[in-house]
Amino acid sequence: MAKTNFVKLYIKKKSGNAMKKQYYWNIPDNLLNSLKQRKKLYSFYKNEQNKARELVENCQSVLFPELVASLNKIDERIKLLIFYQNLEDCELSEEEIITVIEREYFVTFYETIEEPTTEIISSHSMYYLLQQPTKEMLWDLDFSNMLKQGQLVDLMDYQKLTKYYQKLQNQAKNLIEKLNKETFYTFYSQLLLIDCQCKLLIEEALLKEESLMTVDECLTAIKQEIRKIHFEQFKYQHYLFEDLSLRYQV
Repeated sequence: MAKTNFVKLYIKKKSGNAMKKQYYWNIPDNLLNSLKQRKKLYSFYKNEQNKARELVENCQSVLFPELVASLNKIDERIKLLIFYQNLEDCELSEEEIITVIEREYFVTFYETIEEPTTEIISSHSMYYLLQQPTKEMLWDLDFSNMLKQGQLVDLMDYQKLTKYYQKLQNQAKNLIEKLNKETFYTFYSQLLLIDCQCKLLIEEALLKEESLMTVDECLTAIKQEIRKIHFEQFKYQHYLFEDLSLRYQV
């Protein structure tokens, strides 16, 4: 499905200022004229928009896992709203669209991204948090214990992976400590990439026997190709307006 006119205009507008990321809840009001004509849908959008903006405004006072899960939920619901609002020959009423969104967002949220390889990732990664948020993010976990579970026997490999994971842990904790309404979008993008790196390291630790790479090759790929790897996680990179999504933008 092609993007709607207002989304096309918006992406073109924001591309001139790459440093200022924009999201579903930041779409300028004047680009929502078609949505405004459908009062119930527009009210739904404004309600979700206000919740997102309030979370960002007060991000310092919200536990980070709870913040991530809440914003992911809002993000997915608005994405579906835009999809159904602009779906050609859609015979659903406004009330029916909202009902479908409430029913489907939990499914489509996970359909958009590749399935996690372990429950550890699905329960603690920024990319998968939606309901019943964890108290710990990936970088909060005991990585040494995961290496032992994966039965990594080479001491040098163990030290290399542990050292890099600890570096990511420190970076993430430093960013979260400094997270506020002014730094939110910049730091959130950085945290997504840290999360993605932690995810890859955990997979290397737990699924080493299935890996075709050496530890050195894995670390090199993580350091040099992390942005590419991040985007490759998404099944529909230009579908359902994913390029305005919170977890897509880095």
